[in-house]
Amino acid sequence: MRIEIRENSYERFTFEDTSTIKLERKLGNVLNKIQFVSDRARERAEQRKQEEIERKERARRLEELRRRAAQYRQWMDTLDRLRADIVRHKEFEETVALLRRALADRIVDAPDAGRLADYLSWAETYLRDSNPFRHIPLPTEGIPEMSYDEWIRWKER
Repeated sequence: MRIEIRENSYERFTFEDTSTIKLERKLGNVLNKIQFVSDRARERAEQRKQEEIERKERARRLEELRRRAAQYRQWMDTLDRLRADIVRHKEFEETVALLRRALADRIVDAPDAGRLADYLSWAETYLRDSNPFRHIPLPTEGIPEMSYDEWIRWKER
């Protein structure tokens, strides 16, 4: 008689009758080997399960960081657009101020002075209406949960 225990496709344990020892007397060894193989299989299954849990947790944390970084990026982009709009608006203010001085100092030709005065009036209205602080496009999401230091580390990844 013979008992064969396979742990996997390449490891096997064989117990069989010999001329001096019957298989029945080896049953304690057989049961111990079955317990050993079962314990290892359970440990491997638990290890795979734990690795899967850890992989999912890493993926969840990464997705959370991506979400927080996207939120931070949205706020940074809004601030950058506001900065660019302010710079542009200040340049327009300087241009309109120069035009105002030119008209006051009568630097421009007299025939165009009336039209230029109308243009100056329009430009001053435009400046007032286009003031970037009147139309700040606020981000749609709440205040970022990410700090500046976290943001820098995220960008360096």
